[in-house]
Amino acid sequence: MKKFVLSAVTILTMGFGWACGGDDEKAAGVEVPTHVGETASGAVTAAAGGEVALASAAAKINIPAGALPADTTITVDVVAATGTPTPTGEDLLASDVFEFGPSGTTFTTPVTMSLKLEATGLPEGDAKLAWLDEDANKWVQVPGSKLVDGFVVGDVNHFSKFVIYFVGDVAIIDTTDKACKELNFAACGGDLVGTWSITNLCIENAVVAENPWGEMPGCASSVYEINMDMQGYITFVQDGTYTQEFNESVTIHIELSAECLNGMGGQYSGAEVICDTIGTQMADENGSCEYTGGKCVCDFAPQDEGTDEPKTGTWSVTGNNLMIDDAADDNPNGMPFCVAGSVCVVETNMGGDAQSTTPAHIILEKN
Repeated sequence: MKKFVLSAVTILTMGFGWACGGDDEKAAGVEVPTHVGETASGAVTAAAGGEVALASAAAKINIPAGALPADTTITVDVVAATGTPTPTGEDLLASDVFEFGPSGTTFTTPVTMSLKLEATGLPEGDAKLAWLDEDANKWVQVPGSKLVDGFVVGDVNHFSKFVIYFVGDVAIIDTTDKACKELNFAACGGDLVGTWSITNLCIENAVVAENPWGEMPGCASSVYEINMDMQGYITFVQDGTYTQEFNESVTIHIELSAECLNGMGGQYSGAEVICDTIGTQMADENGSCEYTGGKCVCDFAPQDEGTDEPKTGTWSVTGNNLMIDDAADDNPNGMPFCVAGSVCVVETNMGGDAQSTTPAHIILEKN
């Protein structure tokens, strides 16, 4: 089962001015500096370990003591991505291909790989490490890899071809709340003066994030649930000013089968080890993982939004449309709304520009 509730990649800014998601046209402007032809090598002993890096610092590998079964000359060659698999959807390759050798080398403990992110013009999304599964002819993301101080860093347990794999900001959000499912909105206007508390955010098949493991071998049935809790209020004053304050919290629940973990590289070190690696990477995001019942179960909160400082601005009503000063770019004609008793529903644009076709409905209740 895959259940998308809210984005883990782009946390929505709660309010009446929305900014969310990427722009397909931005991908066309991506520029990736090349280091094709650069090479490096170095002798690394099994007892002491060591580091091998390109002179340009575009790539380096740090091998801890005891990770190699024997003393080995480690190599890295930069080659063109020509002929390698093309990512699907919004994903793209954001570097040359770095071929680490000897090809097929495996490690008894994970080694740390760092690839410098030099690409410019990238859209919204996440930079990850990925290795080439030549049998399946596809790129496989390295679990837990992430951007740190300009480098995409991750722990790997074998050598092959690696790239910086940019995960585009796309996937389905499904609003499952009963109030949203039963919502039948029609703009009717009404009196907004007073204080209103948010009770629901209803999103209609929004596309803002993706299950990071959905395309990996054996991961199609993985569970990836993202839940966002929102609390707060907005006060509309008769003089045309408003004050709003919102609190957001996000929690994520993940379940990955042993088959999925093996597709990530568990065949080299075991599904339980891969699960532990994911858990270690999540530790700094208030999370943990446990391998139980033949699957990896993780729960974490990627960030704590806390309570925003109260925000003020101006508002007005034109017909059945609410005009908010800081929402004009995304909603130039205003946001249709309807007050029915103590409930108000506001329709807003979540796409980050006026041409978006991803509406959302904010349900408010009068205090």
